[in-house]
Amino acid sequence: MIRLLMLLIISFCFNLNIFASVKLSAPNSFTSDEGIIFSLSASGKDIQFPDIIQIQDYLVQSIGGTQDTNIINGNYTSSIKSTFKIIANSDVIIPKFKFIIDGKTFYTKEKLIKLKKQSKTISKDFALSLVARDKNIYVGEGTNIKLIFKYRKNLQITDLSFIRPDFTDFWNRKTNKKSTRFEEEEYIIQELEFLLFPQKVGTLSINPLKIAVQMIDRSTNTYSSLFQSTKNKYIYSNKLKFNVKKLPKNINLIGKFSISASIDKSKINQGEAISYKLLIKGQGNFEDIKDIKLDIKNANIYDNKAKITTSYKNGLHQGEYVKNFSIVPSSSLIIPKITLKYFDKKTKKVISISTKEFKINVINKKIQKVKLEKKKEKNIVKIKEIIQIQEASLMDKFLYFICGTIFSLIMTVLYFYVKHIQKTKKQETLTLVILLKKSKSKNELIQILLPYIKKDARLDNLIFKLEVLKINEDIKIIKKELINLAKELEF
Repeated sequence: MIRLLMLLIISFCFNLNIFASVKLSAPNSFTSDEGIIFSLSASGKDIQFPDIIQIQDYLVQSIGGTQDTNIINGNYTSSIKSTFKIIANSDVIIPKFKFIIDGKTFYTKEKLIKLKKQSKTISKDFALSLVARDKNIYVGEGTNIKLIFKYRKNLQITDLSFIRPDFTDFWNRKTNKKSTRFEEEEYIIQELEFLLFPQKVGTLSINPLKIAVQMIDRSTNTYSSLFQSTKNKYIYSNKLKFNVKKLPKNINLIGKFSISASIDKSKINQGEAISYKLLIKGQGNFEDIKDIKLDIKNANIYDNKAKITTSYKNGLHQGEYVKNFSIVPSSSLIIPKITLKYFDKKTKKVISISTKEFKINVINKKIQKVKLEKKKEKNIVKIKEIIQIQEASLMDKFLYFICGTIFSLIMTVLYFYVKHIQKTKKQETLTLVILLKKSKSKNELIQILLPYIKKDARLDNLIFKLEVLKINEDIKIIKKELINLAKELEF
């Protein structure tokens, strides 16, 4: 009996321990941009999970977890799994973690996870390559690189995500050439171009670029396409190295450029402005052109911000630099030439190009006015001298007499004509006033005023008031207003 009881107790303890367990799942290596993803799982009835906030100097991020309950031979157990992520840039040791399960202490194993250098992915299904047009370049020189992604047609890819690179020590821009996609035998190929401008001298590197591929996980046995699981895979390119050489002293432009300038006028009055336009065209690092200023004595100069437009054509970085100036000179001057220097890679020489000079003639208004007045005085003297010397002929005197007589007759006729019109108007006005005074009824007034309708708004208003008067109402007030208005208007 005692022996049977002991067996039951041992069996009960064994059942408690068999269902209690802890486990760490983590990779052996990682890359700095992907980070470390690891999980901790524990099974038992009563589980106390550790708090994980930091490992070494790196913060730990919780990215999810699951919990399941199982019944085996009438015994209830729970399974808890938590997943974490660390972004690190060196080897990481995952330490032991303490769990308390069903009153007992359990520890996970410690694990070293090594940081591995990114290298080109070698796969029969994928290939990602970086190709440079020229690896021997100068500071500021634009160079084209092409990213080529190749993958098999039969892969069930659900999503592609290009991780945009950080081109350290390079100024970069995507070219305006669209991404190309084509098929070659059993592969699909996609190409993307970038334009890089190195910013310092030496051996500069571009680390492998990365594409994240999400695809159907063929290892899972799922019969329904609706429930097929996916997996993520990272594809890495090769690494590129550039030998970057320095430009000649005091030169920061490389390529091939042309420069020109123009003005709207070369002769102005004092106080007026000249419009001066500067234009630089060609191929090269237009973004490195320093702001150009004009330094001219005896002139006020106003300028706007230079406008730079660039494009990528035929494998070259082409552009245009335009800047406008407004110059207000106080006296005649010369707008000096502007010189631009650049390095020509083909000839390996420094080329110097310049605009032409412009001579501006400023007219002083005060001096011009004095000269004009003196000229007028001379002309007046000459006219006076001519009048004194020349004498009118007999025929000229006769013509002057005839013209004067005709002019006098015309003026006399016009005078008497105007007088006649004024007299006629006055008589008409007196006649109308007399008729209005003699009228005794509303109808008589209306008959008198009918010829004058639409000649004055005030008169029309009084006629209307007259029309709406009732038969027995007094018309004296309106009649008085009509007489005063007739005198004022002089009908």
